[in-house]
Amino acid sequence: MASGVHEFFMTGIMFGSMDALIFMSSYLYFNFDFSIGKINSFNSYMFSFLINFALLGSVIAEVIGMFGTMAAIATIILYVPKIKADGGEKVT
Repeated sequence: MASGVHEFFMTGIMFGSMDALIFMSSYLYFNFDFSIGKINSFNSYMFSFLINFALLGSVIAEVIGMFGTMAAIATIILYVPKIKADGGEKVT
């Protein structure tokens, strides 16, 4: 996956999650009479979770990229050339 596309999706997930967090906080405040202290605690815990989730997503993306690189290296190492470089018949 290209770096720009990866950053686009991670940014979209991050801001979408923050929007959902703000919506859920206001929903709890207006419908369940949560105090500002509870809302603040809820937002702090969820934002902490969100940051860790975003970091985990970037690690997973790097691991997936590493598998692609390993496949390319294996292709180069396992390549069998048609011309032998370590002996064989003499060319006349």
